[in-house]
Amino acid sequence: MVRSGAVFDPAHEYAVEARRAEGWWALRVPEVPGVHSQVRRLEHASAMAREALALAFEVDPADVLVAEVSPVVSPELDELLRTTRRRRAELAVLRASVDDQTRRVAREMASAGIPVRDIAAALDLSFQYAAKLARLAS
Repeated sequence: MVRSGAVFDPAHEYAVEARRAEGWWALRVPEVPGVHSQVRRLEHASAMAREALALAFEVDPADVLVAEVSPVVSPELDELLRTTRRRRAELAVLRASVDDQTRRVAREMASAGIPVRDIAAALDLSFQYAAKLARLAS
C-alpha cells in the first residue's frame, strides 16, 4: 500500500524517471513517493514500473498506465533527448500524412490513365511501389 496517501486513478498515466547507476536503470515515479524499481535495459522499464505501481496500489498491473519512461542523464543530454523524441513524434505524424497523400495522388493518376512508370517518376517512387498503388486504384 502507498504510504504517501496517493490514491490510484486507473485513467491516470504515470511518468517514470530512469537514472543510470552501476549498469542498471534506477526507476522512480516522482508523483508516487516510495515507488522504485530497477531494470538492466531501458526497454523493460515501463513494464517494471507498471508492476511496482500495481504492487504499491494493490491493483492488477494491467490496470496501470505508464505514460513514458524518461531517462535522466544530464541537463544538456536530457534536453536533447526530449527535443529528439518530440521531433520524432512530429515526423511520424508528417510521414503518415505524406504517405496518405502519396497513395491518393497515385490512385488518381492511375485512374486518369497515367502509366505506372510516369507515376513513379512524378512521385519519386520505385516502379514496384507505384505499381502497387496503381493496382489499388483499379
